[in-house]
Amino acid sequence: MRNVNAKFLAASLVVLLVPLAASATHIAAVDVHGDCAGWTVDVTVRYRSDVFEGDLDLVVQLTDLDGNVLEEQTLSAVVSREEGSFQTQLYSYNGEWTWYGPAGQYHAVATVTLTAVQPPGDTVVDVETRDPKFTCSVVTNEDTTWSSVKGLYR
Repeated sequence: MRNVNAKFLAASLVVLLVPLAASATHIAAVDVHGDCAGWTVDVTVRYRSDVFEGDLDLVVQLTDLDGNVLEEQTLSAVVSREEGSFQTQLYSYNGEWTWYGPAGQYHAVATVTLTAVQPPGDTVVDVETRDPKFTCSVVTNEDTTWSSVKGLYR
């Protein structure tokens, strides 16, 4: 009988704790777009019902196809929601590249880290990375002229 009670107690604890883990504050989605001029990152955060803010760290890298980092931009923000608001919130960030290079294929690699403290004081960290590829026919800068662009196609 004692063994049956212990198994019942263990099973009950699992049933009670699984919803808590599943309801942890986390990154629900990350959407990254890159082009020759810059990048956009949309982050969807799903908050646990009793959590209202977190720290979001974003690292966006422009890389070539070999993985060489050509430029890196970082951003840190406190993300929050109002009490009584929807538990799922969308945050959008964007930036412009300062690096100018030859035409070719590149990646905009975005790594998003969300850190949130939720009752009873547990720290939850969630990390997501996306790396869409994009092609630049002409990477422009302030010295680009129509003549220089035509010269690429002769």
